[in-house]
Amino acid sequence: MISEEFRSRALALVQPERREHVEGTARTAEHLAKRWGADVCSAVTAALLHDCTKHIKGAEQLKLCERYGIIITQDDRESPGVLHAMSGAEFALREFGVAREVADAIRTHTTGAPEMTMLQRIIYLADLIEPTRSFRGIDEIRSLADTDMLEAMIAATAHTVIYLCEGRRAVHKATVSTYNALLRERARRADK
Repeated sequence: MISEEFRSRALALVQPERREHVEGTARTAEHLAKRWGADVCSAVTAALLHDCTKHIKGAEQLKLCERYGIIITQDDRESPGVLHAMSGAEFALREFGVAREVADAIRTHTTGAPEMTMLQRIIYLADLIEPTRSFRGIDEIRSLADTDMLEAMIAATAHTVIYLCEGRRAVHKATVSTYNALLRERARRADK
């Protein structure tokens, strides 16, 4: 399992006011991994590191992405809240030596991605529904996360799109692509 040393190193990267969120995400990821048969260690590792570069803001975040060779698109610039996921994934790879699948889960925890692995889905959901989160509809998403992963992902992604639209903020095209891919997956499942 995850050592206390690793947990302490990961939590030290997060601002004190975000630690409760990160620990809640890790507990939720552990629960979901057990529920859906994913690797628990990978899920907890990704959850503990998912916000490891979130404290870096603005121009400094852009510089970190540049230093890691991350190509920033116009969509990324219009949705700067996604940058920490990209830089965090690279930081986790380089500084913690995590597996590629763990880094991929960190990378997609804000926008999602078409064809997400179970680990990616778990981290996306765990970040959104961990115990400190509260928003209209969260209880339904939490319930679905235990009973129907696909429907939980559809509801979670729809929530994200609505939240961004209500705030008059840009919706990253990866999030739109994720939502559409999930709907196609639902249609394929219904056809079986």
